Amino acid sequence: MALGAALAAAWTGALVVLAATPAGATPLNVAIREGHLARVKKLMAEGADVSVKDERGNTALHTAARYGRLEAAKLALAAGADLEARNARDQTPLAKTAKYGQPELTAWLIEQGANIAPRDFRGGTPLHDAVQYGHRKVVLLLLEAGAPIDVTDGLGMTPIARARAAHQTEILALLREVRRSRAHAPPAETEVEVPVDAAGGAE
Repeated sequence: MALGAALAAAWTGALVVLAATPAGATPLNVAIREGHLARVKKLMAEGADVSVKDERGNTALHTAARYGRLEAAKLALAAGADLEARNARDQTPLAKTAKYGQPELTAWLIEQGANIAPRDFRGGTPLHDAVQYGHRKVVLLLLEAGAPIDVTDGLGMTPIARARAAHQTEILALLREVRRSRAHAPPAETEVEVPVDAAGGAE
């Protein structure tokens, strides 16, 4: 009986590692949220699936992005996390960093190749959210990466319109300046093929 109970407990523990708890949060997401990196590593070593979603559709990478847990995010990506995973609100991990103001995670996700302008359930982009909530550092990072300024959300609002509505005056001035500079930027140079003669030299 003792052996059977031990095996049953081990099996139950394995299921807990892999799946969402009755409350809807996965053990891995909880460990990430609370900043317990040693626990995160232990859960992953025991087979925790970084793609399992909580009750709001957030994966391990979403949670790391939301709470600014860079090391946990790196571990999740190394374990196969999807940079473009969507939660119940159609938000990617980058969208979470934009909404909650996590510049370090924003920069890292951009470096990893995350889409800088995914649309969420309202049709907005990460730049829309970063602007609305006044996260200037995140706004700068997104703009430097080329995030579009004139794209509209489901209500027809551009990031500039969101900034105006949210009374984000400093960010509004920044967006207008970037829009002006982009409008006057010279067109990108195109490569011109140089003809080569039979002797191998340029004409």
